Amino acid sequence: MTPEVSRITIYPVKSLDGIDMPRAVISSGGALENDRRFAMRDESGKYINGKKNPRVHKLKPRFSEGLKEVRFSVDGMGEGPEFELNVNNTSLTKWLSEYFSMKVSLVENSGSGFPDDTDAYGPTIASSASYEMIAGWFENMTAAEVHKRFRANIVLNNCIPFREDNLFSESGIEKQFQIGNILFYGVNPCNRCIVPTRNPDTGESASEFQRIFIEKRKEHFPPEIDAGRFDHYYKFTVNTRIPFSEAGKVIAAGDKVLLNSY
Repeated sequence: MTPEVSRITIYPVKSLDGIDMPRAVISSGGALENDRRFAMRDESGKYINGKKNPRVHKLKPRFSEGLKEVRFSVDGMGEGPEFELNVNNTSLTKWLSEYFSMKVSLVENSGSGFPDDTDAYGPTIASSASYEMIAGWFENMTAAEVHKRFRANIVLNNCIPFREDNLFSESGIEKQFQIGNILFYGVNPCNRCIVPTRNPDTGESASEFQRIFIEKRKEHFPPEIDAGRFDHYYKFTVNTRIPFSEAGKVIAAGDKVLLNSY
């Protein structure tokens, strides 16, 4: 079977929950359009994210069509007021500042967004089969929760677990492949931070999550993949780069992954 795109998720505000899209345009900066377009920063200019602030997990956005407005709910409570999603909206930043108990500003980059890795700035890729396997490593976890923990942009189906590891090279040289008519370069397996160890809705930490993940990841490592890219096994999803020349092209559910050795 040929792997194909089954799910596309963008995260309009860096570190907050994403929204699923049937298709996405490649931006001028080589990202999925509107992915990490906005970011929250504290008074020192540092990003407010789940790595440093567990309250991020309880803040749930709901975006209007076209990302013109946003409403937030907190910890399962009812939604708050609607805000225009605009970096100059002082009502929005005041509300966020009160929630985080610190001065918050909102910044915007509609071209490349605010990726974690500025070298591998493209969308991250995982497979639904990997999600299903990882969910089975933990009691009462679902594949949907795995997706929320690891926050991949593109999810593939029609492949075995961790087959996405074949989208980067053994040597470290970027590996070329296509999804539909879009050129990608697979860069590396993504090093994971503390965020996946936390419940994506409550922020509650699972003390054994990382240990179990590492043990099972090593146990189920694809035999055809060179483990040289894995100095440790707390790695999952593939970091990519898309040439700026691909801007304006569209990726959609059902698009095939084209790679001779896949």
